[in-house]
Amino acid sequence: MRIPKYLRVSKKLFLYTLLMQLGFFAFGMVMVVIINAFFNEDMDYACMGTIMALCGILAGGFQQASGVNFRLTVLMGERRRYFLLWSPVVTALLTLQGWLTAFCLFHLETALYHALYPGYASDLPVELAFQWWAVAASAAALSIAALFFGAIYIKFGSKGAVTLWLVFCFGCMMLPQAIDKYQSGSRSLLAGVGRLLTMLAAALTPVMWGAVGVVLLLCALAFSVWVYLRAEVRI
Repeated sequence: MRIPKYLRVSKKLFLYTLLMQLGFFAFGMVMVVIINAFFNEDMDYACMGTIMALCGILAGGFQQASGVNFRLTVLMGERRRYFLLWSPVVTALLTLQGWLTAFCLFHLETALYHALYPGYASDLPVELAFQWWAVAASAAALSIAALFFGAIYIKFGSKGAVTLWLVFCFGCMMLPQAIDKYQSGSRSLLAGVGRLLTMLAAALTPVMWGAVGVVLLLCALAFSVWVYLRAEVRI
């Protein structure tokens, strides 16, 4: 069986993901060195380099969300069903490469901090993220999410994709703050949102939340397949 043309279109994504992770990692380490030098007396700041490298996995996976690779693949004569098969596979492989890179960088960062700061102990157990179920779940979720964002771009254009991305980023920033405000006893509107989120979290078991996540991913996958199979591709 010949190698699908989509793989040839996507082969540079692995290098780009690695370079982004290394850049994010270096930025995170510089942050820790500056914080420990000027602000932190205990020298126990979290492994920000590793955390930033993990963010690089997300950035790497969403390189395909612009719909460019889809158009190139179709224009090169490849069937759409091959794209729907190989695009998630490539994203999953990118995710696994990202986790392996982050794992190696975590050990490098920890060794460097122990050398720079005797008695160093991270105040955030980043190593707990490197569990097989977290890696597998993120690979599956990111594969579908990247396909979904690409479908949004194709269906609604750049404005739709940017709007969805901003909503996602806003939620990631504000929802933890809302929960923190509620737990601190604040009576603000944000604290009210945090109270609602806490009630929802308590109402469902982890298994039930996992089922909700699976249903949402399946809906996103179904929408993506519908869009890609019907999308008009122009030269």
